[in-house]
Amino acid sequence: LGWSADVGEIRLIGFLLDGHTLEFELSPSEKWVLSAIFFVGMFLGAWLWGIVADRCGRKHAFTATCCLTFTFGSGSALANSATALAMCRFAVGLGLGGNLAVDFSMFLEYLPSEYRGRATVWLTGWSAAGNIWASALAWAVIPSYGWRPYVVLCAAPLLPAMILRLGVKESPR
Repeated sequence: LGWSADVGEIRLIGFLLDGHTLEFELSPSEKWVLSAIFFVGMFLGAWLWGIVADRCGRKHAFTATCCLTFTFGSGSALANSATALAMCRFAVGLGLGGNLAVDFSMFLEYLPSEYRGRATVWLTGWSAAGNIWASALAWAVIPSYGWRPYVVLCAAPLLPAMILRLGVKESPR
């Protein structure tokens, strides 16, 4: 769920910036900034949350990154300006950058080395599920209901992922 939702969040910005989805009148440079700020957040988040995970534990870092991504991902629907949306998407990027790095590390640390290759293939296969989820939602939701419900629904799988992770023990390493 977490991996799929993360990839869906990455795909989401393309659907938001396509055509006239947003009610904000964005210039091409503003669209570029809105897209780029998300990836700057991902870059910084991977670095920051990697350090936090090493010092405080992967489980705590993963839960925090899921919470950050879910809160600001769904909170993006409340943005009343392009600036507010950009700030929310930056925060989503911060959480997502850490989530992808920490989740992948944590996942591999639970597995015996002989299963890691096969399990990695299965995990990355969920990327396709996230792309399908975000694309299908964009097709079904945006034309009829707009972009705001779309961003909430894209973030929704992070909530059960966050709750399920609470029962997982800390990484053995």
